[in-house]
Amino acid sequence: MKSRFLFGVVVSVVLFLSSGALAQDDAKALVQRGQSKMGQGGAAASKGDFVKANELIQSAMADMDQAVSLAPNDLEVRLARGFSYAAFPPYLNKAAIARDDLEVATHNATFRSLPADDRSHAFQSLGIAYVSLADQDKAVTAFKSAVDAAPDSRFGKDAQVRLTTLETSGLHPDRFPGIPEQISPIIVAVSITYAPTFAKVVQPRIEEIGRSLETFPGFVGRHTVTSMDKPGMFVIFSWWKDKKAASDFYYSDLHQSWMSGRGQAMTGVAPTPSPDAVPTQVAVEIFGSFPGGTRINGSFAPPAPPANSK
Repeated sequence: MKSRFLFGVVVSVVLFLSSGALAQDDAKALVQRGQSKMGQGGAAASKGDFVKANELIQSAMADMDQAVSLAPNDLEVRLARGFSYAAFPPYLNKAAIARDDLEVATHNATFRSLPADDRSHAFQSLGIAYVSLADQDKAVTAFKSAVDAAPDSRFGKDAQVRLTTLETSGLHPDRFPGIPEQISPIIVAVSITYAPTFAKVVQPRIEEIGRSLETFPGFVGRHTVTSMDKPGMFVIFSWWKDKKAASDFYYSDLHQSWMSGRGQAMTGVAPTPSPDAVPTQVAVEIFGSFPGGTRINGSFAPPAPPANSK
């Protein structure tokens, strides 16, 4: 009787350990599959196929989330998702998950045994996540740790650049470093293209976005146009008093809320009503005004603001 009991205990332990090993193997396989989908999604986006890109990115995130749920204490799994999510733009709202993954990873007992470049990469990504979360002090600490771990690695060098930017400009660095301070006005062109069948449906929303700019400080004027050679494309031209006004708008709650909404649609939090509702092209381009030229009875550009306007 006793031998049967002991045999049952041994079998149970073996099965438990085996199931844990299988879960860990499954988690790593899911991570690899997720990373592959991420790459495919990026390639699809670069070709303008945003519908396919969104589907692949959502599927990749589902794989990585499942991997972490299967093996929450696995260093490799946590690092893999942390690296991927930290690299996402802030509007995808994955920075908090990346922070948690990388904090768990850097406190793992085996983390110190990793190569210096890998440790530097982890701290650099953690710093990026903290920047996205607007936690400057913790971002500075993480970037310093990345530099200390491997100062000559590409991650250590990148962390040093980011650290310098944080210490000199804070969380709002110059978004348009190629445009001189004295250029006025600054022209921002936002182009977005939908399937021609969806263009009429979305047009009121495009016009609403254009009108919402008008009360922002430093705004000079705007024109919203549709393209004749690319049906379904809308272009919002906006003029800003100077580079500071355009930069202030970029960091404003209004603009960030737009980006957050776009991120929710891309990650599936706010599903789109149809594939046609996903744009096939999006671009934001910055221009400085060109002096001179002939103007008869007005121009495409709005009138210049008074010299003492704010």
